[in-house]
Amino acid sequence: LFVALTLWCLGEFTYSYYQIVLNTDAPYPGVGEIFYLAGYAPLILFTYKSFKTINRDGLIKRRVIAFVVILVSVVPVISTIIVFSQEVDFQSQWPDIVISTITNYSDSILLSLSILILTKLPRNNPYTYHWILFTSFLILTTITDFFYLNIAIVDEEFLLETELIWEAMWAFAYLCILASLFWYYKLIQILSEDSAEIYSKL
Repeated sequence: LFVALTLWCLGEFTYSYYQIVLNTDAPYPGVGEIFYLAGYAPLILFTYKSFKTINRDGLIKRRVIAFVVILVSVVPVISTIIVFSQEVDFQSQWPDIVISTITNYSDSILLSLSILILTKLPRNNPYTYHWILFTSFLILTTITDFFYLNIAIVDEEFLLETELIWEAMWAFAYLCILASLFWYYKLIQILSEDSAEIYSKL
C-alpha cells in the first residue's frame, strides 16, 4: 500500500509542478500517468490480500463473488463500447485510449474487491472503520476515473467545465485513505499500549 500511494503521490506532484511552478497544463499523457499506472499493481495486490484475509474462512460465497465481478465488469466494457462508437482518431489518440483502457480494467478489479470486502466486514471489530474508509477511497477513485477518462475522450469541452467536480471527488477520496491510515495507526498504538499494560500486571 505504501508503494502504491507513493507512486500515486508522485503522479500528483508531477501535475502540481506543471500547474503551480510552470504555470501550464500538465501534458496528457505524461510522466504523471506512468506513476499512476505503476501504482495499480501494488494497490491491486494489497487489496486482493486484504480480501483473502477477510474471506479466509470462505464466508463470501462463490456465486456472490461471480455476481459482483460480472456486474463491475460491465463498467470497462461500456467504456470500451463508448470509445469505439465515437468518431475517434485512433492514430493520434491511441495513447489516451490505451491508458484509459488499462485504468478502467484495473479500476474494475479494485471496485470488485472493495465491494466484496464491504459485504463481509467483521462486526464489532475495531478495524471495521479502517476498511470502510479504505474501500470508500477505492470506490470514489474508481468511479471518478471512469467518468473522467471517458469524458476526456468523448467531450473535452465538457470535461473542462466539470473538472472541478472530479478534482473534488479525488480530493475527498484521498481524505478517506488518509483517515483510514490514521485510524489504523492510532488503533495499533492503543492496542500496543493495552498489551504492554496487561503484561506489566502479570
